[in-house]
Amino acid sequence: MIYLDGRMETYLADEAPAEEILNDPTVWQILGFGPELLDGNGQPKTSFNDPNNVSRANIRNAVGYFELGHYCFVYVQPYKERKDGTCLDMESLSRLMHELGCVRAYNLDGGGTAGMYFNGKLVSDKGLGQTRKIHDFYYIPKA
Repeated sequence: MIYLDGRMETYLADEAPAEEILNDPTVWQILGFGPELLDGNGQPKTSFNDPNNVSRANIRNAVGYFELGHYCFVYVQPYKERKDGTCLDMESLSRLMHELGCVRAYNLDGGGTAGMYFNGKLVSDKGLGQTRKIHDFYYIPKA
């Protein structure tokens, strides 16, 4: 979740204070997919609340938070040298976001719906609906 003041918080789905969030006028964006990638101290996680088995290696999109108003968006494409075409598992993505300096990070999606379009160019060579329709996307307009 991103607040109007620029901070980002993550919650486990079963621990999110839903009523409080919905009534908070300072909430700007709510993202829902997950899981969260860093613990409450900004350290990489090694286990994930993963009822849908999204932790396996795959193409990845994630959002990371450094400090108020400073974020990064990450797209990780498949390693071409790997025969199975897989990419990062959730634990590896967690370590990557920590190495980038994020203190909060969140998995957006993976597989066929993962992708990134930046400054008018597609920067991913896989994903973006190649296996299924995209129902959600995160869009940041130019100022």
